[in-house]
Amino acid sequence: NLKASIAFYTEVIGLVVSAEGNGVAYLRGVEESAHHSLTLVQKSGQPSCLRLGFRVDSDADLDRAFDYFSEKGSNPKFVEVAYQGRSLHVADGIGVPLEFCASMPVQHRLHDQFHLQKGGAALRYDHVQLLARDVSKASEFYTDLGFRISDYFVDGEHDETPLGIFMYRKNNPHDVVFLTRPGPVLHHFAYIVADSTFLFRALD
Repeated sequence: NLKASIAFYTEVIGLVVSAEGNGVAYLRGVEESAHHSLTLVQKSGQPSCLRLGFRVDSDADLDRAFDYFSEKGSNPKFVEVAYQGRSLHVADGIGVPLEFCASMPVQHRLHDQFHLQKGGAALRYDHVQLLARDVSKASEFYTDLGFRISDYFVDGEHDETPLGIFMYRKNNPHDVVFLTRPGPVLHHFAYIVADSTFLFRALD
C-alpha cells in the first residue's frame, strides 16, 4: 500500500517526497540535498528490501568499483536508475544486493523551513542494521571497501567470536551494523532527528 507507506514516512517520520509516480515514491530527510535516501516501490506479496544504496564521490570511483568487483568475480553491472547518475549494482559478501551512485539532482534543504516539517522531521539517513549468520564474514566485504570497525561484542570472556559488529565510513559511530541471526535479513534502517523532542512529536 504505497499511499499508506508515504503517509507514514511523511506524517510520522517527517520525510519529504521528492518525486512520485508509476508505483514508486522517492523521499528524503529535511536536511538532505540529495534527491532521495529512501525509495518506496509498490509490490505484491510480503514487504521486502530490494537493495541498499551507498554514495561514492565521483563517477571515477564507480569505474574503480566496477573493476574491483569484476576482479573478485562479483558480477557488477551498470544500470539506469531514475533520479540518479550512473549506478552500479553488485551483491556484498553474504548476498545483500547493493547499489552505488555518485550523483543525484540537488534539492532544497528544508531544515530551516519549520512550517513544512511534520512528525519527527527526520534530518538525514543515518545507518542500517542487517542480520547475518556470520558477522565476521559479512564485515570483511565492507572493511575491504574502506569501512572501519567502531565497536563489536562477544559472548563471554573466552569466546572471541564477534556476535555483533558496528562499522563506520562517515564521521559517526556506525553506518552499517551486523548482528548474528539467521539471514541475511534487513533488521532496520534509521534516520537521525535534531533532538529527543522530535521523537516525542513522532510518537504523538
